[in-house]
Amino acid sequence: MRSTPFYLAALGLCAGIGAGALFLGSEEPEAPPAAEQTNGANPGAESDSGATVLERDKDSSSRDDNRFSLGAATDVNLGFADEGDAQPAEPPQPETEKSAPLPSCSLTSTPAKYVAYKDWDRTLLDYTYKLPKDYAPNDLVSVGRAGLRGNGMVREFVVADLKKMGEAAAKAGAPIEIQSGYRSYADQEVTFQRWVNTTNKEHALVASARAGHSEHQLGTVIDVRSKGEGRAPWSYEDWADTKAGAWMLENSWKYGFILSYPKGESETTCYMYESWHFRYMGIDGAREIHESGHTLREYLWSRQDTS
Repeated sequence: MRSTPFYLAALGLCAGIGAGALFLGSEEPEAPPAAEQTNGANPGAESDSGATVLERDKDSSSRDDNRFSLGAATDVNLGFADEGDAQPAEPPQPETEKSAPLPSCSLTSTPAKYVAYKDWDRTLLDYTYKLPKDYAPNDLVSVGRAGLRGNGMVREFVVADLKKMGEAAAKAGAPIEIQSGYRSYADQEVTFQRWVNTTNKEHALVASARAGHSEHQLGTVIDVRSKGEGRAPWSYEDWADTKAGAWMLENSWKYGFILSYPKGESETTCYMYESWHFRYMGIDGAREIHESGHTLREYLWSRQDTS
């Protein structure tokens, strides 16, 4: 999925890092073999990512050894009035119950806390948390049900809002297609191993989500591309600069879809910027995340029972 620029970028990222170090990588890579898979009947066999993602995420360049940890990086409004404001400041409100600090992006495999199908909008997957091997939604349908061309499947309840989003994008002159949807545990396992075999484990960790850690396994994630251009979104310097990409970045939340890995947020999301990777969170959930200004990972962490 990633072309020569990826390998150069990955080599740069991995230089001087020994085995066992923590590597930051794109969540959803396409397997190294040249042929791109387009069989909608077996979407899990397809994989995806971007050739220049590692080069684009400028904020990541300042990290030493590609290692990082996260604190509870939350801006707190203490309620003080601006200087010169005629209105008195409201006193600080009593502290309410809050979740534990956002954990570091630790390269481990801990079972996700919420893995029932009904918890699709609460399941946290990242470098640490994973789904079980047998997690496979039984209500998957083709993205074609949403009136969109492309590959893959999504859970049936996603279709209505996906259809509305596709229609709105087309009306705005920024039509979209679906690059990929659901991917099984086994398919992701094959994808990751191909990267290991083609390069090495260090590069694979940079380029690919390990099996179980991919949001695509939930069946509520889509990778989006521009309609009719015949190009994968990761083949652009930044797909968000295209008409379709810019429209999605601005409007996807209105239809229930949130960008999982926004630009400049790698230290928080654990993965590199992917302008095409959207997770369905429902209309209300997506609005709440959008208005909060937090990343999807921060929002999901706030919904975990950490007691």
